Amino acid sequence: ALKETRHCYLAGIVSGSQGKIEKWKTEYSLADKNIYDYNNFDSIKDNEDIDIIYVVLPNSMHAEYVIRAARAGKHVICEKPMAVTVDECDEMIRACIDARVMLSIGYRLHFEPYNIAIAKLAREKKFGQVKKINAAHGLRSAQGWRLDKALAGGGPLMDVGIYCVNAGRYITGMEPLTVKAQQGPKTDREKFKTVEESLTWQM
Repeated sequence: ALKETRHCYLAGIVSGSQGKIEKWKTEYSLADKNIYDYNNFDSIKDNEDIDIIYVVLPNSMHAEYVIRAARAGKHVICEKPMAVTVDECDEMIRACIDARVMLSIGYRLHFEPYNIAIAKLAREKKFGQVKKINAAHGLRSAQGWRLDKALAGGGPLMDVGIYCVNAGRYITGMEPLTVKAQQGPKTDREKFKTVEESLTWQM
């Protein structure tokens, strides 16, 4: 996608992996001065080549690096979910307001044509009032930090379940008043030691 876009380009990277640095440096012809690690990240404020920072770290690290990016005077795109607590989200918003930079969350489906169309049909009541929405999403290949609650903040709801929650919100134009949730049984207790394997909820 980065190679195909006409409106932006990859100017630099932040990584703690030398292997990734060499690969991306070659693939995107990155200048050495635009390559950072997590120790010198804050010095990115002095780099005029970089306008926007895209935070794609594990969920529990979103707040810290969005706030640091904002304080460096850079606009920020943060991968979904925004953060793992409401307080962290509020801190991220406040940091961006204070720094007068823009903050966007990398959730794309409310810009996707089919999603826009179904939301329009629902709000115009083309087929009557929406009474109930059933949504499901799953990912069998979850691995790495997504299975560590300290990094992920939770299991499938924090990962792909967000698509179901947001679909209900923008299709109906309503916000949930109450939520009821149940964790499903674990088929692999070792793999899902700290996060739920499945979750169902009603709102």
